[in-house]
Amino acid sequence: MVAALAGCGGDAGAEDGPTKMTVGLIPVADYAPVTYALEKGYFKAEGLDIEIQSLQGGAAAVPGLLSGDLQVSVTNWVSFVQAVTKNTPIRAFAPGAVATPGYSGIYVAKGSDITDPAGLQGKVVAVTELKTITELTTREALKEAGVDPGGVQFTTVPLNSIVPAVNEGQVAGGWLVEPFISQGKAAGQRQLLDVYAGRFRDVSIGGYITSAKFAAENQDALKGFAAALGKAVNEMNDNKSLVEDTLIGMKAMKPEQKGSLLMPTFGNGLSPKDVKVWADVMIDHEFIDAEVNLGEAIIDVG
Repeated sequence: MVAALAGCGGDAGAEDGPTKMTVGLIPVADYAPVTYALEKGYFKAEGLDIEIQSLQGGAAAVPGLLSGDLQVSVTNWVSFVQAVTKNTPIRAFAPGAVATPGYSGIYVAKGSDITDPAGLQGKVVAVTELKTITELTTREALKEAGVDPGGVQFTTVPLNSIVPAVNEGQVAGGWLVEPFISQGKAAGQRQLLDVYAGRFRDVSIGGYITSAKFAAENQDALKGFAAALGKAVNEMNDNKSLVEDTLIGMKAMKPEQKGSLLMPTFGNGLSPKDVKVWADVMIDHEFIDAEVNLGEAIIDVG
């Protein structure tokens, strides 16, 4: 889940014109406010000239930030914490979607004899990547259900291939998020675990990050970006049809799916505790070795 900004020039509102930024965006609901804010002219009103660049995943986010090719990127907090533990000079400044019950889960096939989480013991579960947010949320949900995550084998399957992998019996279950949840349900799949119903409920899933260098040199630009984003977030939280219309425009969902998919709620304002909960759970599941100091890694852009 990644959006990235590549910029040239100084702070927003500089005398030589607006700050130019290229925004790399994955077409998922979590970061739809970026597209909406661009369409409504909210970035322009903040002195920002935004261009969207399509990204397929988050692997290029941190290298892009450090090389200067990207100015801002969206990532999940698991990947962010992992980068911070390596002393990577990046900063987080705004949240994305908030974890709500049913937003992501582990689904099993129609007719599966697995009727409860314990049935996954000794079985293979598909996640998008190992040691990332999909595996961590699944492990925590299993633990909360009284199941030893160590008894479950995880394998990587691209998100758009998990539904067929479950249908064809290649895996016992798979981690899904919309619009793939709706695809799974259409095939008769059912939810076995709600990965956001427990410890992660109402917690920020990920957000917007930048390099320490860009943060130090472009505070006004980041403040303007956050302001435009916040305006979009407030409007979309009040009217979910705006999220659906934006996703249809992004070709992330079909017009006939409107009203049938679970739309996210977006956070507005980032605090260290939003990220610390992820770091704490990462320690519990040995994703990281010890507590990480998030101090300067999370900044307030106003």
